[in-house]
Amino acid sequence: MHLRPESAQLEWFARRAYGLPQLFFSVASYKGRPLLLNFEKSNCLYAQVCVRDDEWKRESDLILKLGAEITSCGLPLPTLFLNNGEHIDLLWHLEDPYRFDNAARFILSQKQMFRVLAAAGISVSPNTLSPSSLIQMVGTRNRRSKKIAMPIRYLSDPIKRARMEASLLEGVSVIEFERAQAGAEIFLELQAVFRRRVLSIAIDHQVNIDWLIFFGAALGGLCTVEQIRLELRALAESLENKKWHYISPEYHSTIEQVSDSAVSGLIGINGQMMDANSSNWWTMVAGFLQITCEEAASLGLKHLLPEGFEPDLFSRFDFDAVAANEAFGYDEMVSLEKILGGKVA
Repeated sequence: MHLRPESAQLEWFARRAYGLPQLFFSVASYKGRPLLLNFEKSNCLYAQVCVRDDEWKRESDLILKLGAEITSCGLPLPTLFLNNGEHIDLLWHLEDPYRFDNAARFILSQKQMFRVLAAAGISVSPNTLSPSSLIQMVGTRNRRSKKIAMPIRYLSDPIKRARMEASLLEGVSVIEFERAQAGAEIFLELQAVFRRRVLSIAIDHQVNIDWLIFFGAALGGLCTVEQIRLELRALAESLENKKWHYISPEYHSTIEQVSDSAVSGLIGINGQMMDANSSNWWTMVAGFLQITCEEAASLGLKHLLPEGFEPDLFSRFDFDAVAANEAFGYDEMVSLEKILGGKVA
């Protein structure tokens, strides 16, 4: 079940969830399952720090040491330190959120967060790299440690996003930034075209495989291998309108191969190599998707262009075509009664 952080239900839900095991919230707002495919916005940056058992004995010293290490990296102190007895979650609450149209900066900031903290000697979890990361809700019980998740330190003032990016993105190479930015733009363009194509043609397994390759290629400059795998599984569920459990035999091998190779840009499927870094790759994809000049112009496409088409430099991408999409992935909603064990009065 998904509750939006802005909703009036949140405080009501948190009060009734106190003491219940393993309830989490996401670091961003999503249309459905927490995936980049469903990303709407995030008003925070996040890191998860692994803590040894012996370090918990002097929690105050641990937090002081962690705070000093963070500021030595040129980063401001996090808005929230959250302890659930297993690890410490750090959140930087931002004044202006990242929205789906600037997801590349959000993903790159999270990548740099991991790199910068790790370079400072902080034992930072790979979960920091994932836009699908979940944080245990304050007041709920960690199943492993048996402890209630509680804030250790909270600063009320949000941080300017530009301040965080000044410390993080300056460490990103031009090549990495440009690849991520182009990938994020193509990722949105694919979503804008996706629903029209899927709803207008009969389900064809090979066409579905091609969609997985196209989306995987776009995500290669943005996401980790594991994140690409999660995104493509959700995409396969949407293509088939079935849970992953039922379609895994048909798609597992393809998704594993695309995920493992997309980061390099050289996608290997059953021994065949496709160069998604080549200059004509996305023109070829546009041809496969039968994108017309009229459609490219109406959507404001910049990458998925028919051969010979010259886009208007001043045209604006139709973000509404993405915002209107349904959530990706096959989800069955769970009732509040089931989650809260009857605490709904």
